[in-house]
Amino acid sequence: MKNLTTILFLILSIHSFSQERATLENLRKDKEICTEFAQKSISELGSGILLVRLDFRQREIDYYEKYGNTKAAENIKKQQAKINEEIVEAFREEYHFGDVYFFQLSDSRKILDQDFDSVTFYNDSLQVVNLYQLKTNNYLIAEFGQIRQDTTYYYSDNVPDTREPNPNQVQYYGGTKNTRAALIIMDRNFNQIREPFPYFAVYHKLTSVKSRYHRPVEKMSERLMTYYKKTLREKE
Repeated sequence: MKNLTTILFLILSIHSFSQERATLENLRKDKEICTEFAQKSISELGSGILLVRLDFRQREIDYYEKYGNTKAAENIKKQQAKINEEIVEAFREEYHFGDVYFFQLSDSRKILDQDFDSVTFYNDSLQVVNLYQLKTNNYLIAEFGQIRQDTTYYYSDNVPDTREPNPNQVQYYGGTKNTRAALIIMDRNFNQIREPFPYFAVYHKLTSVKSRYHRPVEKMSERLMTYYKKTLREKE
């Protein structure tokens, strides 16, 4: 897996320093590498761990508390706690493809650096756990966010928390008009995995909080299992 990841990085790096930006359209041209990457990813995830990123909206809470607006801070804290509890419950009840644990958005950089000892991990009851079985090559990352467009330009210093202001963040051609809200799966560098890996399950923000998260987790679990079985058949 390490060699394959290195190949993918080199492809992206070559395009990044050329006049033509490294789009996912370019990456798809090498279908063999993408397929191999997807197959290795599903195999690792089947016997590994899915780390789900949760937003606790801590920056907003800290901002209001800083200026003495404790009521607004408490309202945000309660709203986000309800959402995170529903997400965790959805995975507990609907996800059946291996182990799943959770971490805070604020720990994204530590996850990127694989500084696991400094990360607070939670189980599916939102209890803090010691994730001793986590290794540098046995996990993928998921979150409820936006499907990124197929013409993505990767910068070498991509910041995993895209809410941080940074001139070198990932940029997208054509704005975000084609993005959809979805549960998405990313690799260990917080890059959205591509086809043939089943990397997203769309959800609708206007539905109830409970159904908003349960259905996409259920669909993702089913798609991962289907692709895993398909990969096994192809290897026979």
